[in-house]
This record gives sequence, C-alpha cells and structure tokens, in this order.
Amino acid sequence: MLQYRNNLIGKHFKAIQQLAIFHLDDTLCPQLVRDLWKANGELGALMWYHEIEDMDTYLADLDILIANVLDIWSLIDPQRIFVKPKLHILRHILQDIPRHGPPVLYATEIFECYNAVFRMCSVLSNHQAPSRDIAWTFADLERFKHEVSGGWWRGQDDQFVRAGPCVREYFANTQVQRRLGYVKVQHQPAGTTHMRKKGRVSVVWSSLQLHTSPTGPLFPDLSEWYHCNYILSQSRDRCKVQSWVFVRHAGETRAGRIHAILSPARTTDTNHIWPCVIIEAFDLTNSRHPHFGMPELIKVVAPKVVHLIVHTTDILFVVNVQHNCFDAMCSASGRRMRKQERLETEISQPIIEHTNDTHYVLNMHALHNAALIRKTLPRHLTKPEHYLEDRRAQHDKMAASLRTSQDSKRSKEADARKARSAAKNAAKELEGGVGDAAEGPRLPDVDVGFDKGDTMVIETVAVPADGA
Repeated sequence: MLQYRNNLIGKHFKAIQQLAIFHLDDTLCPQLVRDLWKANGELGALMWYHEIEDMDTYLADLDILIANVLDIWSLIDPQRIFVKPKLHILRHILQDIPRHGPPVLYATEIFECYNAVFRMCSVLSNHQAPSRDIAWTFADLERFKHEVSGGWWRGQDDQFVRAGPCVREYFANTQVQRRLGYVKVQHQPAGTTHMRKKGRVSVVWSSLQLHTSPTGPLFPDLSEWYHCNYILSQSRDRCKVQSWVFVRHAGETRAGRIHAILSPARTTDTNHIWPCVIIEAFDLTNSRHPHFGMPELIKVVAPKVVHLIVHTTDILFVVNVQHNCFDAMCSASGRRMRKQERLETEISQPIIEHTNDTHYVLNMHALHNAALIRKTLPRHLTKPEHYLEDRRAQHDKMAASLRTSQDSKRSKEADARKARSAAKNAAKELEGGVGDAAEGPRLPDVDVGFDKGDTMVIETVAVPADGA
C-alpha cells in the first residue's frame, strides 16, 4: 500500500489509521509523532459512530480527543493550527453533531460515488446546461418509479389517480425493482450457521480434545458433528473460525477466539444436542497497556477452563485484536511465498513471526463495532484522558513562542521585500542612464506662443544648444 503513497484513497487511509500504531516504533518516528498517530486513531474510532445513545458522554469524550489532536499538533508545529483549515474545522464538529447527528451521515467522501451516476445522466445531453439536464433525468426517473410502484397523484379533475394494473405489474419483476433501487433485505436471524453443501465430513465430539468446564453443557463423546464455515452474530457480523468475538457465557460477557463452529449431524439424536461454538477463552485485563493505551487479552491456560461452549445465539459481535508484538519483541524473521491473483509465485517476502500465542491487544482504533466495544467494556478502560495536564499554561507558552517566531519571520520578509524593491529601483535607474547616454545631450525646452484665430496656443519646443 505504501508503495503508492501518493495515490491513496479513503479506504487506504482508514486501514492505516486503524493499524499504524501497532507498526510504529522509535526507529521510524519520534515519540511525539507516534502520540499523534495514537490520538488520531482514538478520535477516528469515536467519530465513526452510527448511533449515539448518550449524547453528553459522547460529546465530552469527543471534546477531549479533539483537544489531544490539536495539542500534539501544536507541540509539533503551532503554526499548523491556523494554517490547516481541517484542524480548525475539528472544533466545529462538537456543534454539528447535536444538530445533524453522527459525522458519518454527512461525510463528503461517500457522495463521490455518485459522480458516475451524474456522468451517465448527462450522456444524452448537449452539455449546454448539464446541471439542468441531470436534474430533469433524475426527475424522470423518480416519476417513473412513482408510477410503476403504484403511487398516487392529483389529476386534472382534482382527483387522485394512479397507473393501471398492467403498469403496476411491471414493477413485480425483481430485476426492475433492483434497477430502481428497491431491494428487499432479508436478514437471517442471529445464530444462523452456514456449512458446506457438498463434501461434508462429520467428526466425533471426543476427537476435538476440548478442555471445558464440568458444569457446562456436556455432549456424548460419540456424537457426530459438522464443521460450519461461519455464523451470524447478534450484530449481523459474519464470524468465521479464528475470529475474535465477545460472547455471553454463564451470565457474563467474555472475549475469545472462535475455535470451531459445530452443527450436529443428522445421524445424531438432536433432542439434547444443539449447534454450538467453541471459544478459546481469554481474560480481559483491568488496565490499559502503557504503550498502546488499550486493554490487553491474555490467553487462559490449563488447569483453568480453556474452551467455552456457547450457543450460536450467544455470539455478540466481532472485534479486531492485534498481537502484542511490542512486549514479545516479534521480528520479521519468517519468509513466505507471495501470492498473485490467488496463486503462489516463486517470490518470497518477509513476514513477522510471533514469539507467543498468549498476549494480545484489543484494537480500540478499529472502526467496526466501535460503539459496541465501548458500551461493553468498563468505563475506566475507554474513558479518554487529556494529553496535556495544564493545557492553559502550555497554550500560553506555545503562543509566546509562536509570536516570537512570527515576528522574526515578518521582519525577515520585510527586509527581503525592501531588498527586492531597492534592487528593482537600481535596475530602473541603470536602464534610464543607459537610455539617456544613447540618445545624446538633452535639448532645453522653450515655450513658444502664437495666435491661432481668437485662441492663444502655447507649445513647448526643443531648441538647439547653440540657439539656432
């Protein structure tokens, strides 16, 4: 991605924002720049809310995160605050959200996808008034959609009418509905599993070698099961094997990694057997990581309960978890073959090899399910903190430093302007002197008057130096 860093689009910036903090270290950037990446990641996740339940708490947290971004930018370069308009606009988001809702509703980037639609609407235009032609095209489409979908309108006799049954039957075609933007979304219920239709192989419960709780659900050792490809969580996420999820287990919320998704085979007595998900249990720490500022996940090992058996409807939502390579000191010591168009090539590339499989970090910069994560975790793990303790004193200090540097900059610019003006005047005088020397000595001017009818006219003429 970074090979084409001058041609990145929105999805690339979102990926970098969510993962940059896990790849930056002292060898790549100074501490202050890394803190700026961290502040940007926290602010981006909070601004990507689709629903806001507690407006006061949300605005208070957003105010702190915006202040952190601006404070770090001020420490790096105070002049950026009033030179870059986007940094200034951040302060106005706090007034926009109560009026217009979450920022994702009026983000301008998503509307760029309509450029192709606008171009298609102006194909048959003479391009003399393209905006008017596009507006008429959209109006015709909306009129057609209203008519075929059975809409009513006021007729000439002031009575409401609609299209006939043959016209309305035209809308029964699913292809026509899809092209007009009418698509029936049929959500499958939470807990729905999906498995292969062909080539399914059943496994015996005892062959899974699970370390579960003796008080949990117990299935017969000889019961047969099918492995499923994915399962739908309560938040409509498609959860696959090795996905990180939050689940409900024994009346509490736990975090873990999906080990297997199982559905009972038809040959098994399903009266006391139901589809289940095997979760690798992880403990959520009660404090934040000092480097990332995010909660940690530590794998549960024997003799504790390693695997949790939960019902398919108990999967809450998917989260993004990253390995704690900072403490484990993981390095790019591995190699793998590069894939091109889903085929392995003979070109190898370095990969990072993890030194353990026990310590992970919950990515709080992730945009997906950001609101659900903060709603589930304890408040002390998600509450933002000010980057500067005494912000007023730091702002006064930065303002004084900026005034000094700006005065020095203005004086240098003034001296440069004076030097350029003096050089320009000297060049003009030099050009004037050269021109006079080329023309010879200047003749004295004499006023001569003569009578032209009733009017005295005075003209200035040049007289030779000898008086002739």
